[in-house]
Amino acid sequence: MQVFRNYPFLSVLLVLLLVLKFILVPVIEWQNDSVWNVQQKQKHLNRATEARQNISGNQSELNNLRQQLTQLQSYFYPQQSEASFKLAQQQILESLFADNNLKVDNIGWTYSAQMLGQPLIKHQLSVSLQGKTADLPALYLALDNGPQWIDVLSFSFNMLGQQAQSLGTFRGSVDLVFYQLKDNQTESQQGQVNE
Repeated sequence: MQVFRNYPFLSVLLVLLLVLKFILVPVIEWQNDSVWNVQQKQKHLNRATEARQNISGNQSELNNLRQQLTQLQSYFYPQQSEASFKLAQQQILESLFADNNLKVDNIGWTYSAQMLGQPLIKHQLSVSLQGKTADLPALYLALDNGPQWIDVLSFSFNMLGQQAQSLGTFRGSVDLVFYQLKDNQTESQQGQVNE
């Protein structure tokens, strides 16, 4: 206490420092926090305003994506029971082979499986056939020109009786893959019924 009496400015300095430490510094920190909160809210407001301004652009882009999705889905076979799908495709293929003058020796579905992470079921068909080699390009084009996508996984054949005047005949096999849409909505409804 003797020091404060000898040096009165020290007591004023001490009071000033205490005011700074316990009053002024918390007020400045509170103001800085308030400014930061206002800046963050302004950023959120700017993003919300920008999103509102882009609603029409986003909606048109969404409609464009929906049209592309519909077009993409048209390349796959629609959802139906596996047995009826396979029967219909087999009849179409047998007709296609007959139209191209090709004889089917053996036709068989090798497997069906859902593609991981995709709403698609993959069906593979193996066909053994024979005919004139000159008819093969027309068959390949007919498979490629269908409304839905048929993937030719393998196409192997042996040519027989080639001559200078003709390509001869062939015996071979073709493995085809059909992609069918899987109906997720129907499956989820069945899951609810089973529970």
